Amino acid sequence: MADFRFVHAADIHLDSPLLGLESHDEAPVETIRGATRIALTNLVNFCLEEKVAFLIIAGDVYDGDWKSAETGRFFLRQMNRLAAADPPIPVFLIKGNHDAASVISREMIIPSVTTFPHAKPATHTLPELQVAIHGQSYSRAEVNEDLSLGYAAPVPGMFNIGILHTSATGREGHDRYAPCNPNDLVRKGYDYWALGHIHKREVIHEHPHIVFSGNLQGRHVREPAPEGKGCSLVTVSASQIVGFEHIVLDVVRWDILEIDISLTRSKEEALDFLIAEIAQRAGMVGDCLLATRIKIVGTTPVSLEIHRDLSSFVDSLRERTQATLDGVWLEEIQVETRTPLLESELEEGGSVLGLIDAIRGQADDNINQLYEAKALPLINRIKASNADLLKELGLDDPEYVRNLMPDIEQAILAIIDSEAKR
Repeated sequence: MADFRFVHAADIHLDSPLLGLESHDEAPVETIRGATRIALTNLVNFCLEEKVAFLIIAGDVYDGDWKSAETGRFFLRQMNRLAAADPPIPVFLIKGNHDAASVISREMIIPSVTTFPHAKPATHTLPELQVAIHGQSYSRAEVNEDLSLGYAAPVPGMFNIGILHTSATGREGHDRYAPCNPNDLVRKGYDYWALGHIHKREVIHEHPHIVFSGNLQGRHVREPAPEGKGCSLVTVSASQIVGFEHIVLDVVRWDILEIDISLTRSKEEALDFLIAEIAQRAGMVGDCLLATRIKIVGTTPVSLEIHRDLSSFVDSLRERTQATLDGVWLEEIQVETRTPLLESELEEGGSVLGLIDAIRGQADDNINQLYEAKALPLINRIKASNADLLKELGLDDPEYVRNLMPDIEQAILAIIDSEAKR
């Protein structure tokens, strides 16, 4: 058996729509919108540069019916580049739930690409490499049966590869399509299972390898990958896998970065610390755009200052990031800092923690209802005992208090802290 290498990719979702992104005025929309195309181009470039024997795509080339015929034409041009290589690099793919036979209304025939049928599993062989590739496309978006059970027995004397778009035993955030038991895949006797559908890279089993390569390019912040998104490069020698490598191909790196500012003692110090932490993370993603959701946590006295003018603090962090860091976009900034808890009571028989818990329990209610039911009684008590303090804290302005409602805990603790210092 000849030595060879092949690439396993999946879930390209070419020209996937960017839902809700336009609501962010400062978002690098064009960069993110074109990311799936650039990632596919990077995949083809890699295959050409490394002169791999063939490319496998385990479903969801597209994200559904094309919004424009240019989506299909772009994929055609990339596949033609592989066909024009010397020697040509064949492509074997299956359709998944997003590009199932019943979903795509337009389709083009690409001679260099072998698309497995959806009616039943099929097997294609590469005699010169002694490779047999087995697969089945989705006939419809929702496939609930275990397709792998119908796959053919391994071809004797060949390196057998199964291509399957599946949720396996189930993964959070993914529909349970074509479920299967990895133990059944092992018993099938194939040498490698190229899986798609789950967007997070995962090696389920080794010897034989059962692998989710993950999607080629993350599409939103719920698809973070600190190590980068991409494909799997598999090296085979004497019918054995002797090399297995994750190849990074993405151009936008989605991330959720939690930063603890417990050691900071002023708003300026907190901003400087945050910028330094973001810069460190940006330095880890190379030439990628870092699109990150920042979660600011920690127990610190500066929490009160931040929460008294939260929008100003968030704006300052965005402005400093844009001014000092290239290739970084803050998708969202969440502030979940806390003030060191003071064991105080606003009045006899009513603890601060009890009031906070009551407010949290109604956090999903209408803001006005929450204001009337929870914040206003508190404000009236403070007003009766210390009207100057109420005014000093800005809590005599109903609109200001309404704006504080998502962070009412901090407003309450601010009152306690100010009272304790008198």
